[in-house]
Amino acid sequence: MNLYAFFFGLVALMSVLYHAGQAISVLGTHLSEIFALLFILSPWFYDHVSGTQHSPEFGPPVRGILWGIVSSAVVLLPYALFYGFYFTTACRHHLPVFGRHCVHLHPFVWNIPTVTFFQAVMGHIIGVALPEEYFYRGFLMNALMHEGRLELFGRYRMHVLVVFQALLFALGHVLVDFRPIRFSVFIPALLFGYLRLRTGGLWASILLHGLSNVASLILESGFWG
Repeated sequence: MNLYAFFFGLVALMSVLYHAGQAISVLGTHLSEIFALLFILSPWFYDHVSGTQHSPEFGPPVRGILWGIVSSAVVLLPYALFYGFYFTTACRHHLPVFGRHCVHLHPFVWNIPTVTFFQAVMGHIIGVALPEEYFYRGFLMNALMHEGRLELFGRYRMHVLVVFQALLFALGHVLVDFRPIRFSVFIPALLFGYLRLRTGGLWASILLHGLSNVASLILESGFWG
């Protein structure tokens, strides 16, 4: 089975499900669970049909979690500061605010109950980051590494791999709901890919991915809610 045909076929299936979910409330309510199952099960399907073995390795948990905690602190604290600075400046000088309305912008307020916060953390780490990292940084990066074409880039092949998987990750978001702004996930996907290579597993990228999602929710709610 061709890897790229498989990938874009999966993305097309998810797009159909997403748009069907806009009309069918029961389907729409459970889309996140369906997508998570597809990300977890589709690598097994590909390996079964192709006769290959690209099972992801989670790697050493302690090392991965420590890398995830440190990288989250290094990345997310500056991101939060930049977020507030950018949108405050953008609303004053009529710069792009990406679909938001400046009339709703206010100083940051923590308005998420503690229970809701921890539910969001667990939900995004287990229900979103884990299946996506399992598929993209686990299965897909393994499959791309064994495909052979990266050898054409010599000593730069791992850099090309990180960029290419980030591109596929971004396309996998844009082509589902057809919102160009979703291509912005290309940047964090570079970090996720680097952590996958640096730590030899998925724990760090899962943690950074999940906490990045939660940070975005907190900032959106705190400045615009």
